[in-house]
Amino acid sequence: MPQDLPTALGRYRQNLIALVEEAARLDVRLVFVTQPAVWSPALPEVFWHNLWLMYKGSRDTPYGRYSPAISADLMTAYNGVVLDVCQAYTLVCVDASALNGEVAYFYDDVHLNSAGSHALAAVIWQTLEPVLATEKAG
Repeated sequence: MPQDLPTALGRYRQNLIALVEEAARLDVRLVFVTQPAVWSPALPEVFWHNLWLMYKGSRDTPYGRYSPAISADLMTAYNGVVLDVCQAYTLVCVDASALNGEVAYFYDDVHLNSAGSHALAAVIWQTLEPVLATEKAG
């Protein structure tokens, strides 16, 4: 794990909170969606040639890569911050973690193919449909 992960997660939390506060100031309702990723400890090696993220070091001079297992843990940590901020500010949050590790949904580390896009749309609808129905009834 990166040594500066706690600092990076803290900065990420601050950025999300800034977005929440600016949206409130502008009277804009936010819906956050966690980032699904193909990474998992069980990611088949045959898919590894599709991976292009999670390099160690700077973008210009990388010196290695994190494993799919560590990459999955890192994404879980960042998504945990999203979920925490949503809970703290009573925001609607779509947790897309059900898609994690599903090779059939991704064409690389985090970008969804057509099947993945349809699966994500279903997850989003599962979250938003009851919210919208409650608002319509109220």
